[in-house]
Amino acid sequence: MTSTLMTFARMSLAALLLGAPAYATTLADDAVVFDSMVQSVVVTEVVGGCPAISVNQRRMNRLTKKMMKQISRSGYSTGQIMLLRDEAYLARIAVAADEFYRANGVVEKNESALCALGKSEIAGRTPIGKLLQE
Repeated sequence: MTSTLMTFARMSLAALLLGAPAYATTLADDAVVFDSMVQSVVVTEVVGGCPAISVNQRRMNRLTKKMMKQISRSGYSTGQIMLLRDEAYLARIAVAADEFYRANGVVEKNESALCALGKSEIAGRTPIGKLLQE
């Protein structure tokens, strides 16, 4: 484990043990931003691969505003915000999206599988399903 990861793990554990909330130390560690980015990737791929499904623009705008509010409230530096374009960070998002697909039985991202996933997410009113519409 890297030194930074160990430090973050120790800080998180200490905060948990003390009953204090644990906060991300960098934008790369911010769960709200990361989850928003992963959801956006999945929604984009589902909509791009399934003509019967589109983006629920109102909900997507809300997700974007939530992410931007988190970034603003947390006071991340310009350098950390630029991390959102970093290839390593984007690779982490892609891995998380692929894990989501596997966990939901999508082996191959074809029209049939993406449409089935999208419809299932919509029917289940999941966070991703709320970002989609038929």
